Amino acid sequence: LWQDIHWGSLLFLSPLWPMAVAYPKLLEEWELRVIHKGQSARQVEQQLFGVRLLDLCLGLTEAWHLPIWVSQGYKLLL
Repeated sequence: LWQDIHWGSLLFLSPLWPMAVAYPKLLEEWELRVIHKGQSARQVEQQLFGVRLLDLCLGLTEAWHLPIWVSQGYKLLL
């Protein structure tokens, strides 16, 4: 069961991996401002990325043809 949870979480977060590798400083800035300083995620994401991260992730799940449960998860979070 734990292995399934582990692999499922990696698959769910897979749309963020390319950004984390290509632009680690942006995600660090997001973490600092949203998690530690309590700023609005929507505003910070718009300033840093020009789009909400959940919208970006949802678009990538559809473009990459990831399992439907991944797309449904992002839709629930929106």
